[in-house]
Amino acid sequence: MSEGSKQLELDISSLPKGIHFFNCRFGNGYGEWGSVYRRMMLTIAKNVGVSSYEYWIDNNYGEKVSGSLISGVNSYDIDFDGLQKGLHKFSYRLMTEEGVWGAPFTKYYFKIENKSNFTRYEYWLDNDYESRVSADVTSESVMLEVDLSGFNKSSGKHYFNLRSHNSDGEWSTVYRKLLVFQDPNHRVPIIGYSHYVNGIDLGYVDMEPTDNENIHFDVLLPDRKLLQNSLESDEEEISGTDSVRYVLHLKSQAGWLRPVFWDLNLDKLISKSVRISYDGRYIVMTSDEDGGEIRYSISDNENIAEGVYTESFDANGLCHITAWTERQGYLDSEKSEYEVRYYSDEEHAETSTGGLLESSFEWSGSDWPQSVESFRVEGVLDETDYKFLNSMRSLRHLDIENVAAASIPAKAFLDSKLISISLPEDLAEYGDSIISGATCLSSVIWNSKTQDPEGRLTDVLENPNVILYMPSDINVANPRDLNIVTEGRATDVKLHYGHPYYAAREFHTDNVSMTKEFIQETEIGVCRGWETIVLPFKPRSIVHAVNGPAVP
Repeated sequence: MSEGSKQLELDISSLPKGIHFFNCRFGNGYGEWGSVYRRMMLTIAKNVGVSSYEYWIDNNYGEKVSGSLISGVNSYDIDFDGLQKGLHKFSYRLMTEEGVWGAPFTKYYFKIENKSNFTRYEYWLDNDYESRVSADVTSESVMLEVDLSGFNKSSGKHYFNLRSHNSDGEWSTVYRKLLVFQDPNHRVPIIGYSHYVNGIDLGYVDMEPTDNENIHFDVLLPDRKLLQNSLESDEEEISGTDSVRYVLHLKSQAGWLRPVFWDLNLDKLISKSVRISYDGRYIVMTSDEDGGEIRYSISDNENIAEGVYTESFDANGLCHITAWTERQGYLDSEKSEYEVRYYSDEEHAETSTGGLLESSFEWSGSDWPQSVESFRVEGVLDETDYKFLNSMRSLRHLDIENVAAASIPAKAFLDSKLISISLPEDLAEYGDSIISGATCLSSVIWNSKTQDPEGRLTDVLENPNVILYMPSDINVANPRDLNIVTEGRATDVKLHYGHPYYAAREFHTDNVSMTKEFIQETEIGVCRGWETIVLPFKPRSIVHAVNGPAVP
């Protein structure tokens, strides 16, 4: 076991219901076991809530104290005034929510008189009580001066015994400590050691056997990440330093020696900070710390990951970056923070607030946005962002379904060359004529379930073949006889020859009609008037409005 506190986790799930005893004992470096510590415990078949308590002193159950329990930790002050000096027992028991009392729990304790003072002490070695040394105590603060010169200190194990005497004329129990004396003429060679820093096990190190009085070795302290588990101290923190406890446990050919430790205050060596730059997509990190390793953590709303920086990397969306340098032997490092508030790649963009969309394209060069045909935008947009989207000359398919709390300004896509647009689900409001003059617009996907596509939207649809995809719980007036698709089905689709047609999403319909005017007359013996019609679907049948079924 290493130095520091130990927490034992025991699995008692397989124990049967009833009373059991937990037993524990400790061994030292000399192969000896201490006395057994035993604790009684009760296992039950299920968790049982408790509501009340009662306790009493010794066998005075008639003078018990009782009360109700509250949820959480219950703490009580118990009055022991009036009790005689000597051994007593404290008993308590708990009542379940069903009104059943549990078994009493009893703890023994010894009450002493407050006026009793430490007046005298005596000590001796092994069982040589006849040669004991006694001394009086003249002050409250006692520094024991031990002289073992009159005892047999032959090489090997011995026991040091100590007890104290108080003003009531009573001796305390004997305190016993194991000592090991070595023959000065015969040193036992040291063959290795274990060592620890602030409770961190640095491992065991083998050594060539040596009986030298002075042993020299170098210790490489762990980095700051491990030393964060340093021992707590009540002393005031020393500015600019780190407290370190180093423990050394030597092993000889005769067995383990007693551990020794040193408390050190080391000057903090702080690594230089990391510079983080960002161009809308790629993260670049630099540091002036020679021999330092740049480490970073990157977190978004769902995940967090750590890595070692080697070259620029794709941020892959909105995130928070923390970077620092690690250098062997340095106990701390300045942290650099960077918030990625906008991002774009070849297919989509994200922004955390309005007005940042254009900045997300810095990585690509100024002309690249003018070559994008299909694009998806998420996050928050403002009026300047909608102007930038409408300035993208090659943009034909735009998805802004996941824009948050969208407020689309009037004429946002005036005269645009869009073929399809998927509008926000989280649509707070939209202005007049947002798609006015968009003669190529053929598919409009309306995702909002709270806003209606009123006349200010539908009245400016210039393409008579436009397909309006609608959620099932929105009813829309259709005075212009628009092609409306709900849950993948359309009642009737009417197409007009000479106008563009594009279905952004697959759908089914029972009837499609198309209007086309043929102006050339058929003349027998003359080859003219033939025209070809290309349909964007496979019809089950083709019927002329007057002449009936037609052959393609």
